[in-house]
Amino acid sequence: MFVENKFDPFLNNYLTKNLELISSQFELAGKTFVYFPAIQFTDGSDQKSILDFIRYQIPVLYLLSDKELEQLVNSSRTHITPSVFYRMLIDELQLPFEKACLLFKDAEKKFSATPIDYKSETDLDTFFDSFVKDLTSKEFDNVLGTAPLSRDYDADRLFDEETNQFSEEVKDKLAALKKANKYEVLVETIMLMLSTLKEERPDLIEKIQPLLTKERLLEPKVAPSPLVIDKHNNIFLPDFGNKEIKLHALPKTVYLLFLRHPEGIRFKELYQYKAELLEIYYKVTNRYEKQEIERAINDLVDMTNPSINQKCTRIREAFRNIMDDHIARYYYIDGKNGEAKRIMLPQELIEFK
Repeated sequence: MFVENKFDPFLNNYLTKNLELISSQFELAGKTFVYFPAIQFTDGSDQKSILDFIRYQIPVLYLLSDKELEQLVNSSRTHITPSVFYRMLIDELQLPFEKACLLFKDAEKKFSATPIDYKSETDLDTFFDSFVKDLTSKEFDNVLGTAPLSRDYDADRLFDEETNQFSEEVKDKLAALKKANKYEVLVETIMLMLSTLKEERPDLIEKIQPLLTKERLLEPKVAPSPLVIDKHNNIFLPDFGNKEIKLHALPKTVYLLFLRHPEGIRFKELYQYKAELLEIYYKVTNRYEKQEIERAINDLVDMTNPSINQKCTRIREAFRNIMDDHIARYYYIDGKNGEAKRIMLPQELIEFK
C-alpha cells in the first residue's frame, strides 16, 4: 500500500499514470498493490463484486441490502480522504514515515515500510522494478521432506489435504474474491467509520454495530454469529443475515454429530458413534433404504474410506462459500492428525430449537 505523510503531486501523478502497469507487476509476484485514491465505488460493473467482497470479509453486512451497504461504503469514503487515511495508518502503526513509503504486510500480518527515494520518473521506474524483484525473491516455499505415504488410505492423515479440495465453483468464487482484495481497504474504513456514522445513518449502524468490535484499524474483528438448528434440522446464522447453511443429508449428519459433541471426536473412534449417526441420518432424510443407508454410514466410520473427509470438505466449503476463513474456521470441523476433530464455535452460540 502506498502511504505518504505529505501530498507529493509528482509522485501521485506518476502513480496515477502508471497504476495499471505497477499493479500488474505486483500481481505477477502474487501480491496486490493498493493506491487508496484509485479505489472508487461506482455504479459500474464492479459494484456487485465489491459488495460481495465486503460482505465476505464482514458477514454481519449480509443484514444490509445492496442499497444500504452501498450507502454505508459511500459514507465511509466521503468521510475518509486519502490524507486522513494515511494519517491514521501512520499514527496507529507508529512507523517512521519521513517520506512517502510502500507499506508491506507479510504472511504474519507484520508491517514494514520502504521509503520511496527518487529524483526523476526513471528513478521511480527503477524503484518499483527493484521492489517487486526483491519481494519475489523473499517469497519461497519452505519445503520439508515428508514420510513416504502408506499404501493404505488413512482419512485422519489426509484430513488437512483433502478437506481443502473445494469444488470448481467455490474455487472460482475464492479466486474472484482474491482478485478483489484491494477493496480490503474499504472494509477497514467501514469498520473505522461506524462510530462516526451514527448521526448520519443511525438505522444502519443500529443493525450491525453491536455485532462488531475493532481492536486496530487494520485488524477488524467480527464476532461469530450464533448457529441455530431449527426443528427441521435446517442450519442458520441469524447475525449474518440469517444465512442458511445448506448441506446434503450425509454432510449434515456428520455436522450435527460434531455439534452434539463439543469435546470433539477422534476419527479412529468414529465407529463408536455409528448408532448415533444412523439416528441423526434418519431425522434429516426422507430415505428409508435401510441397507443403503447402513452402507453409507459404514463408509463414514471406516478410516480406510475417503467418505468422512469428503463430508468434512462439503461442510467447510458451505461456510467458505459465504465468509472468509478467519470467521468460517469457527464453524467447520477441524483438528490435527491423531487428535480429536471438533467445531471451534463456543457452545453457548449453538442453539437447537
